[in-house]
Amino acid sequence: MNSTTEHVCSLLLRNCKTLKAIKQVHAYVHKTGLNNDTFLVGKLLLHCAVLIPDALRYARRLFLHIPEPDVFTYNTLIRGFSESDTPQDSFTTFVDMRRDSHAPPDSFSFAFILKAVLTRNRIKLETYGLLRGTLRAPAVDWMMNNLLVSNERSLTFMQTLEM
Repeated sequence: MNSTTEHVCSLLLRNCKTLKAIKQVHAYVHKTGLNNDTFLVGKLLLHCAVLIPDALRYARRLFLHIPEPDVFTYNTLIRGFSESDTPQDSFTTFVDMRRDSHAPPDSFSFAFILKAVLTRNRIKLETYGLLRGTLRAPAVDWMMNNLLVSNERSLTFMQTLEM
């Protein structure tokens, strides 16, 4: 691959702020034959999944076209889902990673999954608090701390079962 073209793509990505701009860079990457460059595709995926608002669905479609996703690309998508309104999608991606990938999950994978659990439960707690009008910030913080400890124990237990 041409390093000048890769450099141009990296510069273009740095200036992307919208989904439309991401799509243009993606088209350029495809046109120049860099769509098999895992580093560049990983950066493109990172922008879609994490940095550009409302581009997560596009990131998912981009991810599905990666022939052999590595741990970075899986973690990027898991991270994007964990920070979204649909954190449960990060669990599905994690399961796919465990089942289909040759790269095992790493510490980032588990951190993003834990974040998804906390996000999902915070959404539930906030909804409950709004509906009931009874939860106040200290109560939510106390529940989240208990939830964090509970989930750490669950993850540790899951890891011991895998050994």
